[in-house]
Amino acid sequence: MARDRIGGVELTVVHCTLCGTVIPSHSVIGGKLIRFGASGLVVGPLVDSGLTMTPYSAVTTTWREWKRGHPDTTVLSIDTGFRRNYAEGEAYRNYFATDQLMFQVSRPTSG
Repeated sequence: MARDRIGGVELTVVHCTLCGTVIPSHSVIGGKLIRFGASGLVVGPLVDSGLTMTPYSAVTTTWREWKRGHPDTTVLSIDTGFRRNYAEGEAYRNYFATDQLMFQVSRPTSG
């Protein structure tokens, strides 16, 4: 998860390491700057608040193509101060290496 301001717009950008998607959303909701965090849960304390997030589009491309069209772009560094392998797919390497479920299910389905 990252927060940034682009063109005066406060953004929260969520990256799903399991499926590789990126979801950018406006960080100002109901006139308040909301600071999001990653908890691993599906919902948080604002779930029934009536607030609605405004999503933004994202582009999937190569770094070479993006940099060619946007030469002044800056990127997040993987030099975070933590000893962690940030390579693509690394966070779920064990998950993808087996047919076993990573999370418990309440009721298995047949099919």
